[in-house]
Amino acid sequence: MSVMRLFDWKVHCLYNQETEEKPQLFFSHQLKIGNDPYELAREA
Repeated sequence: MSVMRLFDWKVHCLYNQETEEKPQLFFSHQLKIGNDPYELAREA
């Protein structure tokens, strides 16, 4: 998440599925608006 923020991506949420995995898996949603989808993909 810190790397995404360095590229000015907006982190909307961080969550887990409340399952019994070890280690716990976390998911996040990010958003960034841009004109070039290839450039956005390189940053992600």
